[in-house]
Amino acid sequence: MIGKIVLALLVLLVFWSLSRSMPMVLGGWVGRLASKTATQLDDHLVEELDDATGRVVLALGLWLAWAILGLEGAFSDLVGVVLLLGVIFTAAVLAFEAACAVFEFFVDPHEEQGREMIRVFEERFQRAVGTFVALAGLAFGLAVVGVDPFLVGAVFLTFGLVGTLALQPALQEFNAGLDLIRSAGWRPGMQVVIGEYSGKLASVSPAAIVLETHEGRAYVSNTRAVGAALVQGAEGEG
Repeated sequence: MIGKIVLALLVLLVFWSLSRSMPMVLGGWVGRLASKTATQLDDHLVEELDDATGRVVLALGLWLAWAILGLEGAFSDLVGVVLLLGVIFTAAVLAFEAACAVFEFFVDPHEEQGREMIRVFEERFQRAVGTFVALAGLAFGLAVVGVDPFLVGAVFLTFGLVGTLALQPALQEFNAGLDLIRSAGWRPGMQVVIGEYSGKLASVSPAAIVLETHEGRAYVSNTRAVGAALVQGAEGEG
């Protein structure tokens, strides 16, 4: 038993040290490897995910150390399950932060006004990904505590497919809004004509654009704006 305790403490010490040095590991050795690739995405991920990766390493070390002890009984089993759930939770947070970092990297318009317009899209994306990751973590957690994994997987897959189909129109509007900001370069103050609407662009949201017209504010879907808009230029231009 003493040997198991010593081994568990050594494992815990190693994983704790790794978790504390993760910024140096990712920023140093892994960062140098990432800097040699053609894309800047891996550099961005290394910079953004060091803290979350460290938490996963520490949670994994705690779970492994407890498993090495090999204790028996209901309390030991409960602690083991809680620690394993901790690994799942920290891994889910890492997945969430990674998804957000990838989204931020690809939608960055590389200028301040565009970044201000993108923030509402980032918030919407974070809520959607957070919900998905939470559901996935819940599914893994239920499987860990003994629920039939095939049943959990079937329920999760069913809800995922139904949710994806239900959100398809919203996703189309979301993508169209991003396209208006990043590809078309729409910015507040531009004079825009869309069918019967003509006015100054006030904002672009994940669902619709807002025009300031002579009759008041007009809301037009992003997909319609992408396909039918005529941009006349910024306010004051001929």
